[in-house]
Amino acid sequence: LLATHWSLSANWLFGAIHEKGFARPAFEVLRLVGEALHGVLIPTSVQAQTVAVKGIGQVSSQDAMPLIEAMATRAPSDRSGFSIVRVLLINKDPQRAARGVLPLTAINPMRASLSILSSSSLFSANDLEGALTRSETVLEAPEGRLPLHLPAHSVALLSIQIPQSK
Repeated sequence: LLATHWSLSANWLFGAIHEKGFARPAFEVLRLVGEALHGVLIPTSVQAQTVAVKGIGQVSSQDAMPLIEAMATRAPSDRSGFSIVRVLLINKDPQRAARGVLPLTAINPMRASLSILSSSSLFSANDLEGALTRSETVLEAPEGRLPLHLPAHSVALLSIQIPQSK
């Protein structure tokens, strides 16, 4: 328990919480993933550009690693009559933003929002507060298509409120 606490709370530059008490980027990513995990996993697929990656240590090489990864959950409806689909999106490209469209033909969303964690400096050696910023955007889906923009090396959480049919 003490080792886990130390690993999460200080652990030189790798812990989730700095010894001075501020949240490091790892903490913010863990918080966003925690928000994404509410509900039941639902099948998700992404069509994205791929790159070949060399093996490093115990991690083997990959001929076609997708630059965008996604995971989705659906939480049952609450008292307001809405269920929420959450899609966690990771843009692994360190230099290029990703643009895409999420087709919503099977559902009629009431509201959609996008929370993005990004940084202006990839692999910054500075262990400073605010290294990662979170932005929130309300999205619209004209003609059943939800346009998405993910900055380079970012993690995002798309939340879609869906009215339950009676």
